[in-house]
Amino acid sequence: MPAYPLITHDPYFSIWSFTDDLTAGSTKHWTGADQPMTGWCTVDGQNYRFMGEETSSAATAQWKGVTVTATRTIYQYACGPVNLQVQFTSPLL
Repeated sequence: MPAYPLITHDPYFSIWSFTDDLTAGSTKHWTGADQPMTGWCTVDGQNYRFMGEETSSAATAQWKGVTVTATRTIYQYACGPVNLQVQFTSPLL
C-alpha cells in the first residue's frame, strides 16, 4: 500500500505511515507533513524500538508483517523472544 492509516479522526487530525515497517520512517499527516511518533517496548531489560526513526542505542524490533482492515491497521514485530502486536483502531465507530 502507498500509506497505512494509524490515527484517522478527521482530515485535519490524521497520522499515516508511508512505509511498511513503522521503524523505516517517520509517521506523517496525509499531506506529507511530519507528525512523528515513537514506540518502545522493554523485554528482559532490553529496549526495542517498534515505531519511529532511530534516535538512541535501543535495538530495533524485527518487523514481521502488517494487516489492514476497514477499521484497523495491525503490525507484528519480534522484540527478542517476545512477539508484539500493535493495533491502531479507527475511533469513528
